[in-house]
Amino acid sequence: MSDDLADFLTAWDLSQYIDTFRVDDISNIPSQSSSTESVDLSNLPNLSNISSSSKPTNLLGHLQSTNEGRSLLAAYQETGLLDSVGRKRLCNLVINNELSVDVNIRVSSSRLQELAYEITTVFNKKRTPTYSIPYLSYGPGLKRAAKGKLLDCLNNKRREFRKSGIIRSLKRSSTPSARRSSPLILLPEALQLTNNQLDNDIASVEDSLNWLHNSSDPWSLVDQHWNITAITRLKQQLSKNGQSITSYMTEYPALKKPSGYFLIFKDFDIAYPGFSDKLFQNLPLYQNQIFSLTAEKIKKTKEHSIKQILKYYVQLGAEDHEEASNISAFLYLPFLIGVTISRSKKTKLQWKLSKLEMRDGFITHIRSNAEVQETISRKQEKLLGLGHTQQPFIIIVGPTLSEISNYFVVVDDVFYQLNSILAAVDCCFKTTITFNAEYPVEQCKVVEIVLSISLEENSCFLLEILIGEMNELYIKYSKNTLKPKFHFLTHYPLIIRKFGPVVHFWSMRYEAKHRISKISARSSFNRRNICKTLAIKHQLQLNDIFTKGLLCNNLVIGPSKILHCSKYNLIKSELNLSTEETSIRISWAELKGTRYKVNSILTRDLDDDNPQFVYSVKNIYMYGSENIIFECNLLNTVGFNEHLHAFEIEIPVSNMCFIYQDSLISPIPNTLNVTPDGVRYVTVRDPL
Repeated sequence: MSDDLADFLTAWDLSQYIDTFRVDDISNIPSQSSSTESVDLSNLPNLSNISSSSKPTNLLGHLQSTNEGRSLLAAYQETGLLDSVGRKRLCNLVINNELSVDVNIRVSSSRLQELAYEITTVFNKKRTPTYSIPYLSYGPGLKRAAKGKLLDCLNNKRREFRKSGIIRSLKRSSTPSARRSSPLILLPEALQLTNNQLDNDIASVEDSLNWLHNSSDPWSLVDQHWNITAITRLKQQLSKNGQSITSYMTEYPALKKPSGYFLIFKDFDIAYPGFSDKLFQNLPLYQNQIFSLTAEKIKKTKEHSIKQILKYYVQLGAEDHEEASNISAFLYLPFLIGVTISRSKKTKLQWKLSKLEMRDGFITHIRSNAEVQETISRKQEKLLGLGHTQQPFIIIVGPTLSEISNYFVVVDDVFYQLNSILAAVDCCFKTTITFNAEYPVEQCKVVEIVLSISLEENSCFLLEILIGEMNELYIKYSKNTLKPKFHFLTHYPLIIRKFGPVVHFWSMRYEAKHRISKISARSSFNRRNICKTLAIKHQLQLNDIFTKGLLCNNLVIGPSKILHCSKYNLIKSELNLSTEETSIRISWAELKGTRYKVNSILTRDLDDDNPQFVYSVKNIYMYGSENIIFECNLLNTVGFNEHLHAFEIEIPVSNMCFIYQDSLISPIPNTLNVTPDGVRYVTVRDPL
């Protein structure tokens, strides 16, 4: 077989047939004459078993066959241009059709590209990149992930199905075929175990649901019907199609009773067995650590009012009273987490939470019961004006924090009265978790494209659509006109086409250089001509860099050790290394300003579905004078969680590998986060 034919097969993504061509001695491509000869179809195998997913779908025919599709055609086909609502409806219709036969089917990037092209033939003023930009590989070190409205819709549907238990999780191996299977995420384990069991008789569940919709007394019957319908209600509420808190409490009026929170506790115990008393068990263990962190916070805080508040909480926690100590521990938390307080002159609509607002959003202290309704009304009006909804929160009532008489958990317009701050916090968080409160961030996609270090040209078309949708949402929810910065965003696609990714000429970090001059100015006693003094100082520092050759020193390494013979032979056999070069083990390496150390999370590769991460860099080696080699554990990527904007991963028992630093798809290490339920997520530093 000729090399040209092998190149053609590789270019056509048919490299798996190269060996077959060589074995069968297929040495050329059919000519024009041979390709037009008649072929006897009678001896061909039956083609009826070909998967329907490989057959192109007539999008126009599908739209004309459904009421939703005919509605879209009537509204948008004549103009050929869809608005944000129309795009969302169309994507949902197309993806639902693709997954109608099998929700576990893999929809390839090429299939999404075909669907995007069909959309442009039906709505002739739309561009294909708006709906699909395929996965691209320009070489081992430069690959770009697939993007587009159809892919976003597909990922959302899969996440919805995983959450509702329609897609079941499978153990994934480290083979390439397994890595390319559909990403899977679980329901709470207790609910997943019931997927293959009959919860109760269907008719009995329906009768109990109808009873709960219309009755809330007597409580013994409420308790009985609530237990019968628990699995059905929880699976529905914890899915993507779960109701809002207001709708759910309206549908089940028993929740509006003063004792309705007991029903929430029952649901939580079923969904998360064994976690009911975790707060009561763990708070005494961590209380002293919270107090010590607060003492450090007081020393570092420059804001006088915040410092006085924290000192008051410290004094409250020092009292020989368990309830006061618990209250102070919870009130510390908003001041220990989140962003640093900044008093920027922003309008009310451009809301940035202060520490006091964070505290009141968690626990609000008022002096008398007469202030409760007024406090809630004021909070609801503020949130409504900012386009937010009210989440469950706590109100404590008493003249001082050491004399609290009432504890309320506010859920929608319902008050649950508890007997202690610990019980109130426990009730508040169980309510939030059981009701599955979730708030998407609409601007993530815009930020992701703008901050990418490399982009396909077609991404600019997608960016135009995303910016337009984000601006529409801002006008809709803020009831105001666009601010200048939102208008500037509309010019970003044109700037990216002309100059490339804007992150490369981002100037915000230039101001950090002022710190060096400010340090020099503070240490200088000569104020006669401070500007000249700083200029000379800067020139001397630059000369020092030139004379020491620091700009040319791309690689800096930490302490090194000689390799054992067995380890060296293993690396040499894995990577086919030459015996002429020496290898050493190093504790860390810094290459062009990026530091690599043990336990780093690196992005090894990117395929059509998900990135491939390596975890827990066990050892770092230097081969020769410049090559860095990592010994690490290869992770399994489960899927992308859009709400957390991170990739869920699994750590296999043992899947060690050796990789070169220059073979990484992204040179920057990533961040690993672990949720309270033990699920691991990797947040990438650079959008892929």
